[in-house]
Amino acid sequence: MARQGSEDKRAFWRMVVQMQEESGLSVRKFCEQEGLGQASLFAWRRKFRAEEAERCDGSERGDESVRLAPVKLLEEKGPVAVEIVSPSGLVLRIGNDADTENVRRVLQLMHEVG
Repeated sequence: MARQGSEDKRAFWRMVVQMQEESGLSVRKFCEQEGLGQASLFAWRRKFRAEEAERCDGSERGDESVRLAPVKLLEEKGPVAVEIVSPSGLVLRIGNDADTENVRRVLQLMHEVG
């Protein structure tokens, strides 16, 4: 179970780093606003950038195949238009009025968590 906790923490910090970068705020101002430690944000950002650089260098396996999850379209009578269930059982219900950028972020987190 500790692994799931560390994956959740990782997904949380990936989202925080992305939100800070997109906010246009300095790390100091963003962290003050969100009640987060600057050192933690810097450490996670450095870690994610190093991992990304490693992937770009081809140091990691490049033969990972893309897995598709079943997607179930629902009738538009209710507030939910689409339901996505990941292989691990995570469920995402997307409403008709969902913001595309937020949906993209959540899908990215679902992919990272499994």
